[in-house]
Amino acid sequence: MKTGEWSRSRYWLCHFLHNRHTRASVDPSQVGEDAQPLAGALNAWSTASLAAASGNRRTIERAADRCADDPAFVQSLRLFVKEQQYHATLLRDAAGARKTPSWRSRWTEATVNGLRRTFTLRFELAILMLNQLVAVTLSRLVLAATTDAALRAIAEQLLHDARRHVAFHSERLTTEFVDFNFVRRNLRRWRLRLMCFAALVIAAVQYRRLFRAAGTSPVTFLQSGWTSFNHVLERMVPYRRAALLRRLTRLRQHRYDAPDVASI
Repeated sequence: MKTGEWSRSRYWLCHFLHNRHTRASVDPSQVGEDAQPLAGALNAWSTASLAAASGNRRTIERAADRCADDPAFVQSLRLFVKEQQYHATLLRDAAGARKTPSWRSRWTEATVNGLRRTFTLRFELAILMLNQLVAVTLSRLVLAATTDAALRAIAEQLLHDARRHVAFHSERLTTEFVDFNFVRRNLRRWRLRLMCFAALVIAAVQYRRLFRAAGTSPVTFLQSGWTSFNHVLERMVPYRRAALLRRLTRLRQHRYDAPDVASI
């Protein structure tokens, strides 16, 4: 991991603090009857989000230990987890159900958490980014599937926040990869591709009920998620080192600019 304060840490800390106080008020209880089948299918997403937020507390502990000289980044991670918990609450209230996690979801979460303990903090940040990329894709799916005002408001809030979460993690990972040589950088690109493929396939199985309720297919979800990932990958770990250095220089010189989330 890098040492010293990340140039963007203070921007992201300000972003999360600001976002917490300016986000639109959303009332999940206002979901209409016609949208109830789709809203009920959000329960698996809510359960997974709550489990992920719980697991991410351990990531914060590792970050606090390894990035002690960058307190703004550590605090940004804490606020990111708070937003995750808020999103999970919105989804849970919209679904209305309180179903306990299935053995499949518990097994999947336990496996992912085990891997995260084995690998580095950098690996954990990549998992966080990919989870938020899945959230972006699911939010778009819900928006395309309903005209219900309350359900669309929830999906729009999740899409707005998750796109910025992807930018937050991917920018940090850009700084982590800058010292890699050509071989390590390209090996990392392939590892990220494999991780993304696994995350999307797991989500396609986990949220199949949501796809049925939305009138779409897992294939559409996979295609959309993979397209978004490739856009992020080309900015996060450019193939050529010159492009990576330009990206890093821009982040350092324009440290308080809003992230470009148009392609996420």
